[in-house]
Formats: sequence, C-alpha cells, structure tokens
Amino acid sequence: MHYRWNFPKDNLAFVMAGFKELFPPGPKQAELAEETANKMRQACLAFGVSDDTQAPVESLYKDFLSALNLHFQALPYLLGGRPSVGDFGLIAPMFAHLGRDPKPLALMQETAPYVYRWVERMNRREADKGEFDELQDSFLEGDAIPETLITVLQVLAEDFLPETLASADCINDWLESQASLEAGTPVERGVGFARFELRGKVCDALAQPYRYYLLSRVQETFNAMGEHDRAETESLLNACKLAPLLSCTLSRAIGRQENREVWL
Repeated sequence: MHYRWNFPKDNLAFVMAGFKELFPPGPKQAELAEETANKMRQACLAFGVSDDTQAPVESLYKDFLSALNLHFQALPYLLGGRPSVGDFGLIAPMFAHLGRDPKPLALMQETAPYVYRWVERMNRREADKGEFDELQDSFLEGDAIPETLITVLQVLAEDFLPETLASADCINDWLESQASLEAGTPVERGVGFARFELRGKVCDALAQPYRYYLLSRVQETFNAMGEHDRAETESLLNACKLAPLLSCTLSRAIGRQENREVWL
C-alpha cells in the first residue's frame, strides 16, 4: 500500500487507469474511480503506514527483497524446482502491487532482479526456468528447507510478529468488553488499532480478527501432527523467529457461516 499510494508522481496515472477500468465509460467514470481509489488510500493509513513509519516500512521491504533475491538466485521457486502453495500465495502481492506499479516495479528490477525473474516465471504458462535446466521439476530432496528461505522468513518475522502479537492483545481487550456478543455475529474487518514498535518507530495498525481465523488453521494443523513432525516444525519456526505464532490466540474462536467469518 505504501509503494502504491505514497509515490503519486510515479504511480498515479498508471493506478488510476486501472481503477477507471472498474467502471463503464461515461461522465461519472473518473469520479467513481477517484472515489474508489480514495478508499484504498485510507487503507494505507489503516495498515500502519504514516509519515513517521515510512522509513522502517521501506527498510524492511528492501531487506526482504535482498533476502528473497539471494534465494531466487539459487532456486527457481521457494522450495526447489517446482512451485508450491507458498509461491502461489506470495505472487499475489509481489505481482499485483509490487511487480506492476511503476515505483515498486522499478525498485524490484533495479535491486532484486532475481525476484523479478521469479515474478516473470510465475506469470508464464510454462516453467520458464532455463537457467536452472539441470534442476529436477520437484521439491528439494527430503523436503529440505533452504537456508536462504529461512533468512527470508526471519526478515518477515521482524515485520509480522510484533503487529500480530499486539493485534491479538487489542482484539482480546475488545472481546472482554463484548459480553453480549452473540454466537454467529459477523466478524468486523477491524476492532480498534494495535500499537507496536517497528525498528524504533511506534506504529498503529488496524487489529483485524480475520487474520486469527487463518492463524488458527495453522495452529490446528500443527497440533494435529505427530510428535516427530511437531518437533521438526517447532525447530524450524524457532530458526525463523516465528515460534510465538503457535501460542498467539484470541480468547474467542472464529468460524465461517455462509462464506462469512463469525464469532463462535
């Protein structure tokens, strides 16, 4: 969101052309596109990007690009010679926002060419990994996790973990004041703002319960593992500095009814 909305000189014409395509041609097309764009600009603030926090946001993203660039210099995909669920999840932000808008696209091409090469590869029908021609079309032997990927996850942990823990506390505080919240009540997008520190700067970001519905699925998968697999997974998460996520929970569970998240 920062790289999309806070560089209007580079991005605005390109972004607004896309928003106009959401509406039929006519006298109100530009007005409707601007109204929709303004809502998305506000989301940038809700997600914690302010004048004070732009510096740590940019430094973390550049560190992430640098780590990911080293990984894709060695391998065509996250886990070896074929794309995983992780690749298909990661390509969404890395292409839709960070690999198309002019400002972040230029940053990626200039500073992380192997990441850009992966973005190209993920958007091709064929494997398009000729520079890795000797690598088999399979995951790494023994489901090995590359050290370069662990480094990537360590950078993400520095960004993701403080906000996740603070948001859980914020939502749990909110739940304490909601004694009359009935089961089946739809979950709101946000229930207040969580405060946390990011590289020496205080950030305030929307506390979003939906994230903990997703995290609970990760925790359920972990808890259903056998003892050996749980130990290996916990060891990996410790190496990635993400192990606290295993115990980060809300005081009330979230489920789904008719394709909506609801409080249970």
